[in-house]
Amino acid sequence: MMKNKNKNKSSAKVIDGKLIMSFPGAKTPVVWQMNLDTVKTASLEVLEKKEIFTLSLKTSEGEKEDIAKFAIRDDAVTALMSASKALETAQTKTTSNDNPPTAKPGTWKKVVGGIAALIFVFFIFGLWNANQQLQQMELAQAAGIAPTQNSAANSAGVAVSADDFLSGL
Repeated sequence: MMKNKNKNKSSAKVIDGKLIMSFPGAKTPVVWQMNLDTVKTASLEVLEKKEIFTLSLKTSEGEKEDIAKFAIRDDAVTALMSASKALETAQTKTTSNDNPPTAKPGTWKKVVGGIAALIFVFFIFGLWNANQQLQQMELAQAAGIAPTQNSAANSAGVAVSADDFLSGL
């Protein structure tokens, strides 16, 4: 007997922008569908009239459509809740699929941190290089070799004798 009750259980799914509901336990079993792309605003409700519980759709334009009639109120409410759950699930999937892929939280912080680290490394390398050049100049001065700024050895494209070139080092 329990198997028969599950067999008559209402179900609802959203597939390709359509709400498809199945009510095998209704007074008149029915499969019903609605194109969600064309509906602006609508509500589903359970109405009671002469001990018959009707799952109805009301549109924002005031139109009313009976979807399924049930002898037991709980069956009608179960049908309503299955539609609600299907719409919620579809909204979650649509929202997550419509958004373009975004970086995980904190990714930009990692990128900015990496760039800052590279700048810091280049800065330290520049200081180290400048310090090396300064040490070389100090060693040259200590050895008695004075750099000549305006000598012919430092000028590009000027012919220089070998003696003049070697004495400029």
